[in-house]
This record gives sequence, C-alpha cells and structure tokens, in this order.
Amino acid sequence: MSGLRERKKERTLRELEEAAHRLFRERGYEQTTVEDIAEVVGVSARTFFRYFDSKEAVLLGDWRAQLGAVQELLRERPPDESLLDTARALALGIATMMEADRERHRFVKVIVASSPRAGDYERTVLLPEFEATIIDALAARLQVDPGQDMRPALAASVGIAAMHTAKLRWTMDEAASLILLVNEAFDAMEGILRS
Repeated sequence: MSGLRERKKERTLRELEEAAHRLFRERGYEQTTVEDIAEVVGVSARTFFRYFDSKEAVLLGDWRAQLGAVQELLRERPPDESLLDTARALALGIATMMEADRERHRFVKVIVASSPRAGDYERTVLLPEFEATIIDALAARLQVDPGQDMRPALAASVGIAAMHTAKLRWTMDEAASLILLVNEAFDAMEGILRS
C-alpha cells in the first residue's frame, strides 16, 4: 500500500511541475498563480502546498532531491583530489545533468534572471542549501570542522561562483555548451588565483 501511495505522490508532484511550466510558458510566470497550477492538475491549492512551498519552488523543481545527486557526486570523487578539482568535477556533473534537460533549465534560468521573487528564492533558499551540502561533504572528506577550517567553505564558494558565471553566459547564448562554459569559468578562476 505504501508503495502505491509513494507512486501517487510522485505522479502528483510531476504533474504539478509540468502544469506549472506549461502555464509559465503560455501565460507568463508573473501572471500564473498557485491556484491556476492546482486547478490544471485537479487538486486544491492546499494540496499544492503539500508538495511545494511556493510558486518559486515549483519553478525550480524538486531541487531538494537534487541535493542527493550532489552528495553522491561528491562521494564518488577520489579522496586525494584537490578541493578545486573536486569543485570543478561537481560543477561539471551538475552541468551535464542540466544539459540533459537543456530547454527546461534554460527556461528556468531566464525566469530567475527576470523575476525578483524567483531570483530571491534561488539566492536565499536554494543556493544556501546547496552550499551547506557541499561544505559539509568537503569537511567530512577532509575530516575537519567547517567552523574552524575555511577550506571547505572557500572551495564551495569558488565552485558556486564559477557555476553561476557559466550559467549566466549559458542563459544569454542559446548555442553555448554549459559544460564548456563551466570549464572556461574554472580555468579563468584558476588563472585569477595564480595571478
């Protein structure tokens, strides 16, 4: 019974996400309400909020589940790898996942760049969660206390800055490869650190 319930929850989550993206494309992000999204799926707004805490959250997808993928990517890295190489590998792994669903991710980035509320949600909710996850994983790998040792936080910040810069360029250039842009951003970052 619980397996059936989980599949139904997963299906509803995906239906809400798909309906939201369809409405955002048809009506515009700002013009679409939570009630509009819920109505298309045939659920109440209250049910919507069981799955997503806001319209911004449904735009950005099930990002909390993506944290697990980030942790897995970090666990797979060689223990003797430099923190900068690990940050690059993590960013490339995320870029590869984003390229696999390129149209959706580019659409989301355009909305985040143009909507103050969506941009604020990414900056104040999503990014801090990803940064904390990366810091904790790097600190565990180094066997250090991140409150005492700055290296995990610095490596996470460098990786996030490089990824952010690459994603901005990717949003502006439809033909660009996010993977190539991430590599360029890290090459530039390494050049800055050496100069």
